[in-house]
Amino acid sequence: MITTADELAPLQRDLIRGLVRGASAQDVAWAVARPPEEVLESARAGLAGLNPELATQLDTDDLRRLLDYLLRRQSPGQAAGTWELLERTAVARRFALFVREALADDYGAAPPAIPGLDEFDPAGRGAVVRAQASTARDRARGRREARRRARERRKALIAAAHEQSPYRVRAMEHFAKGQEAISLPRFAPPLLVAAMWSLLALVAIAFVLAVSITVPTYSQAAALLVERGQEGWPTVVALFPPSEAGRVRRGQEVRLTLPGSERKVTLRIGQVEGVLSAEEIRRRFELSPAAAAAVSGPAAVALMPLRLPPGAGRPADFVDTVAVADGHLGDRRIVSLLPVIGD
Repeated sequence: MITTADELAPLQRDLIRGLVRGASAQDVAWAVARPPEEVLESARAGLAGLNPELATQLDTDDLRRLLDYLLRRQSPGQAAGTWELLERTAVARRFALFVREALADDYGAAPPAIPGLDEFDPAGRGAVVRAQASTARDRARGRREARRRARERRKALIAAAHEQSPYRVRAMEHFAKGQEAISLPRFAPPLLVAAMWSLLALVAIAFVLAVSITVPTYSQAAALLVERGQEGWPTVVALFPPSEAGRVRRGQEVRLTLPGSERKVTLRIGQVEGVLSAEEIRRRFELSPAAAAAVSGPAAVALMPLRLPPGAGRPADFVDTVAVADGHLGDRRIVSLLPVIGD
């Protein structure tokens, strides 16, 4: 049965998207706490499952080579061999086209090339390069057209001047050429110079502030309130994205929004468990069905006791509920938040 990318298992879909968007197998494997080869095999199985009818018509080695090509796991030399496979096998082309259409949003402007539709481009950047080249040609053509119109206007002005000027035609031509070739220096007035220096000073001050001032950075997490922990208080299991695992540490501040209200309480991380899979989280903390439904994939797990201020309610009222938490995982300099030129 043919499926779409959104119908795959969440973890398998995330693995495929991470790989086709350029992440290395090692980075994806670290994020999900699995071996790189297991990550690649799961991603290959997911692609083959998009259209098993076509996948089963291909030889096992040919299918594996084609799947690695669609996952961008091949060197230019390996991609050249896969290109030959696509040229001689109609089923391979149909399967590659189906996968490319299913993952169009993830491939973006540079999908894997397919014979009959694209030129051979193992790096997958031909579409972007051609688009940039086309834009550059359009700009150059516009500049040439602007210069041509300026020349025509100048000629028309010279012709009109010839009709009324008492000077010789050759003198007027020399004068026009001299205007094009000579550019006399023009000095800015003192007020403009002062304004420019003031602007430069403001830019320097802004740069110093951006380098020296830091701002706190937060990461949102799903918070599961499970069985009672120390001193009779419920335990808060905070699930941060796996990419934040290296930044989650004991003692960091977490702002928790209590379920069923807008009230917030401030907690401190007491224990860090590292990255756990969804199944390990459900099994380890014996989650209720409602809490287990909130666990959709691997997460960096942190534990802390729920301390309620007076008037916030009874601790037992919050057991087996799901809340939203914001963890203060560090600070960044303002300059690091600015967009990089060229991105």
